[in-house]
Amino acid sequence: MDLVPITETALTMPYTGTSLETVTKEISWLLGKLEDNSKLTLKLIFETGKRLAAAKEMLDHGQFLPWLQQNFTLSERTAQRYIKVYETYKDMPLELIETKTIKDAYIEAGIKKLLPVEATESATTPDLPRPVSEKDQLVWLFRQPTRSGASLKKHRVQAVNGQVYIYRKDTGMAAPALDLYLPKPAGLPEQAWQKALDTYVIATELYLETIEDFEARGIIAGEAV
Repeated sequence: MDLVPITETALTMPYTGTSLETVTKEISWLLGKLEDNSKLTLKLIFETGKRLAAAKEMLDHGQFLPWLQQNFTLSERTAQRYIKVYETYKDMPLELIETKTIKDAYIEAGIKKLLPVEATESATTPDLPRPVSEKDQLVWLFRQPTRSGASLKKHRVQAVNGQVYIYRKDTGMAAPALDLYLPKPAGLPEQAWQKALDTYVIATELYLETIEDFEARGIIAGEAV
């Protein structure tokens, strides 16, 4: 499909699609722009976080917040988020950052909780309503059956964009199961890719089932994972 760029002038004018084919092409072009801008925004967040971290190191204890109030137009919370993104990815290849969305980066930096995304048919209980709040989302997630059939009381496991996360019920936070990113091999069919990720999820669930069992019997201390 040949995509036709939309001019800035056209974006400010009342819209009248000339044909379904034109509308389809314009939507594809706009989605491509959204993806490009999202990746650029994440890079800018990373670079801003790098410089905020540098400024924090240069300032004496207790001086960072006053400095932020004078020199950073966004909130302190936003500054801390940018720093967390930088600290999460600073030792990783730049190419890895380019594969992430802002949401992915915030989850991996521990800024956002990993929430249930569109579930596959085999992982969704039909009579459960979709969650409407963070608390409901946590309850919803732990009502979903595990992929492996393992009886997990404290954890759930999800694959998100090539990385497998362990979701903790006690904290509501997620962490990568392993420091491992699994990019989709070029040419691999989507169904085969999802099956491969499911295998990773299932193995992680079975591991956690063993951990929870030994914790429950008092053989190992809790909070092992």
